[in-house]
Amino acid sequence: MRTPVKLTRYEQNPILTGTGHGNDWDSKGAFNAGAVLHEGKVHFLFRAEGTRPRVPGSRFWLGTIGHAISENGFDIVERSREPVLDITGEDPMIAGIDGVEDPRITKIDDTYYIVYAVSSACWDRLALASTRDFKTYRKHGLIVKDIAQRTGALFPEKINGSYVLMHRPIPNIWISTSPDLKQWGNAKMILTNEVLPWTHCKLGVCGTPIRVKDAWAVIFHGKDLEGTYRLGIFWLDLQDPTKVLFVQPEPILEPACDYERKNGITGNCVYSCGQVILNGRVIVYYGAGDSTLCAASMPEEMLELPR
Repeated sequence: MRTPVKLTRYEQNPILTGTGHGNDWDSKGAFNAGAVLHEGKVHFLFRAEGTRPRVPGSRFWLGTIGHAISENGFDIVERSREPVLDITGEDPMIAGIDGVEDPRITKIDDTYYIVYAVSSACWDRLALASTRDFKTYRKHGLIVKDIAQRTGALFPEKINGSYVLMHRPIPNIWISTSPDLKQWGNAKMILTNEVLPWTHCKLGVCGTPIRVKDAWAVIFHGKDLEGTYRLGIFWLDLQDPTKVLFVQPEPILEPACDYERKNGITGNCVYSCGQVILNGRVIVYYGAGDSTLCAASMPEEMLELPR
């Protein structure tokens, strides 16, 4: 009998918050972090919000991306004093840019590629940046630039000779391929918002898909018609990632604590941009209420394709 995959919350959540320091770029919030292991430590690129407003009436503040480090996956030992990515250098054709945010990090060979959202008063877009050391960063511009969207992550290796991107033109999950990370095509929708009752508004990839023995394991988020965000998991074929093998009906995490349900900017919200595997456990990092960064984990073997 199949045992549903479930995450266990870190008892000392949250692990990262806004500084609360006046007009700092990260005073209001620190959340929705991409995460990756680099030189034995967990490196986070987190969405930060300070006190610079977006458009009038928005509950969000201008978004930037900061950097933080943990040695054990939970305790933050280093945090950048300034954003490592901001709106500088974004495509001038995007009108009213008011943030860069929600980064997903994928290591391919010796480079860490960062897929992130460029938020604007008009239409959001996906963009690509890269780093090799988390000290210097290079922006590569928009990707899949003809589609308005804000959720995407690269697979950690080429498949059949191509880079593969999982992304979300609202409300469904698609996969596109590229020979060079510049030109994208062969788009195919792989999962619709009708797949589960708790994804009827929209669904999208969380962190980088994870290669396991017989499949790609993908942690994803879903939003229901009442506005609640949950996390789930599905599995794709290793050689043909447009082929969905199994979608777990049950969420792996859903809002239950006050810091997820009512203490943040957005109520009833758990939203992940990344995870790492450390000491035999999968640690999933998630934004709680669009305000703080939290962690939950499960044994690594739970990533395997159910039989």
